[in-house]
Amino acid sequence: MAAGAKAVGLAGADVGAPGVTWSLPPAPHPFLAWGQRAAILRDAPHPAAAKLYLNWVLSAGVQRGGFLGWGVRTDVTPPDGPVWNYPNGHATEFVTFMEDRTEVERWRQTMVLLLGEVRGERTPGWLGLHPTTHARAGGAAS
Repeated sequence: MAAGAKAVGLAGADVGAPGVTWSLPPAPHPFLAWGQRAAILRDAPHPAAAKLYLNWVLSAGVQRGGFLGWGVRTDVTPPDGPVWNYPNGHATEFVTFMEDRTEVERWRQTMVLLLGEVRGERTPGWLGLHPTTHARAGGAAS
């Protein structure tokens, strides 16, 4: 990693991508996991489009495929099982962690010390529905 020969991602979602290895710490080592959050803001300019998007994201097929990481539906089992089945994942503690902005910043600074600052070009704008596919292919947004 220090030589730049390997890329490291934290909290990635493109789990089934070629060349990507998904790894979780074995019990009893703790980690912080969460089901993805989504909302439609009160003043959203296109609420009908937002509802269509959320319906798609929450559909059984998308949730079952694990496209966005761990799903939030209780009636669909994602490929690696539900996030709340990992006792060392502390999924219920995610909200508490995120509310403590001092702790979040401390954690971010720890990652900077261990892994360095984020490098690379800034995202050029909207990358479509599959941004990791776009980034991997280096092509135009779809």
